[in-house]
Amino acid sequence: MERKLNNKSITLRLFATVFVVVLLLNILSVIGTLSLSEASRRNVIQEHSYALSLYMNQLDRELSQAQSRMYDLSRSNEYNLATAPVDNSADPFETMRNRTLLTETLNGWLGQFPLIDGYYIMQPGTELLIICGSDSAFVLGLSDELVRSSGEDTEEPEQDGRWHLEKTDSQGRLFFASVYHDTVYGAWVQEERLMEEWGIERTGRDSYELLAGQMDARSDCVDVGAESFDGILRYHMPSLESMVPAGVRILLIASIVMLLALPLVWFSMRKLVILPLRELMGAIRHIEAGDTGYRIPEKSTSTEFGRLNIQFNNSMDQLAGMRMQVYESQLEKERIYVNYLSQQMQPHFVLNTLNLIFSMEPDEYDLIQETVTCLSDYYRYIAHVQEQLVPVEAELSHVENYYKLQQIRYPDMFFYEINCPEKLKKTMIPPIVIQTFAENAIKHSLVVGEVNRVEILVEEITSDSSDALLHISIRDHGKGYPEETLEKIRLFRETGEQQEGLGLGIQNTVERMHLIYQDRARVIFVNAPDGGAMAELYLPEMNREE
Repeated sequence: MERKLNNKSITLRLFATVFVVVLLLNILSVIGTLSLSEASRRNVIQEHSYALSLYMNQLDRELSQAQSRMYDLSRSNEYNLATAPVDNSADPFETMRNRTLLTETLNGWLGQFPLIDGYYIMQPGTELLIICGSDSAFVLGLSDELVRSSGEDTEEPEQDGRWHLEKTDSQGRLFFASVYHDTVYGAWVQEERLMEEWGIERTGRDSYELLAGQMDARSDCVDVGAESFDGILRYHMPSLESMVPAGVRILLIASIVMLLALPLVWFSMRKLVILPLRELMGAIRHIEAGDTGYRIPEKSTSTEFGRLNIQFNNSMDQLAGMRMQVYESQLEKERIYVNYLSQQMQPHFVLNTLNLIFSMEPDEYDLIQETVTCLSDYYRYIAHVQEQLVPVEAELSHVENYYKLQQIRYPDMFFYEINCPEKLKKTMIPPIVIQTFAENAIKHSLVVGEVNRVEILVEEITSDSSDALLHISIRDHGKGYPEETLEKIRLFRETGEQQEGLGLGIQNTVERMHLIYQDRARVIFVNAPDGGAMAELYLPEMNREE
């Protein structure tokens, strides 16, 4: 009984069934492909012959109308007045006014005839050159040819008033030039722009092309002749294979694939064992490459591999959770560190400000009031800033309070300028960052008895290849960074070790930027070409909800 069951193998039955079905499908596919290919070819020829006629009729009509209008314009009184030489005219202003009106007329025609790219009127060798439309380089080149041909024994460009097709390696162009009273006028059409206006391709298969003269007929092309110029509009038909309906091609490919398919047992082993193993190994390679967010997709498979995939995904979720905890722990340390820095009250700054207030005269009450207000706002910001990120406008307001106090302390010696677009004022940045460099700018550049200026600029830098960046620059007009200081900054970045003699503000800021933004932020210290030190920050642009 077992032997009989083995003889009735399902594998053999499946192979026999598949063979018969695939053989019939192949025969039907070949017959259908041949008949549909010929029918598709006839339909393509018929449809595109009609389309070519419509395109060419539109082109002939607009070319003739443009040519006729230019001819009528050249015989008008306004045209004669506009083309008269300015030096010989009794009223040069009237001549210039007529030229302006003539230009406006030509510009108006551009909207009436969308296929015409431009019009021109010129007198070779004079200053008269009116160009309306795109590709003015073509008209300038034509003018140069006319000037050269008048002084040399060279062939002049066509000036017979008929449209001509000029073809180069890169593009084609229809143009006509006519002469009336030593003035050349005409128009032109770019082949590339013409195809764009029609919404058709001009390269490769299934494309259109303008050709000069009468070309020999080809079986893979459809041609329609032009009446307004000596040439044809040719359509290059796609290959015969591409005309076959997609369903027929899929059926033919499926038949061949089924003939070449592996035995059912091999297919089952591949589906149940090899593919799940390959998917598991692919997931491991993703993890090794650093893509810890990769997960094996849930799909129907064997129980063993299903459990293995679930366990793998759960393990990666746990790993991601642990990494998030470590990251949050680092951010918490940074928050505590920022709070510590922001609460440093700088006793010397307080004493200097109080001494300044004490030294003021009683009748300087308004100045005393302003000084106390600025000092109060300055320390209120420091004492209450607890967030990881603050709006740019809050940080700039804090910096301005500090600079106002310095202006009161050093009247007529210190000036500042802060520029920030309105749309960037709500952008979030770490607190005390701009303040650190703002203080450095005045501490290391201000010389008593000399005028100094500090400029702070906030702007947005956008790029197609990356996200928008917030650029903040703080620049003074002092002597700039000493080379020794720039060298210490470089060593600190390379080694991460504190450099003696380098201000803690710079080192703390560089560390904070790396901790908060990793490699997405940059801090640059340079000396401006025309003097003064400049600190530049490039930060990812973040809003409050982010």
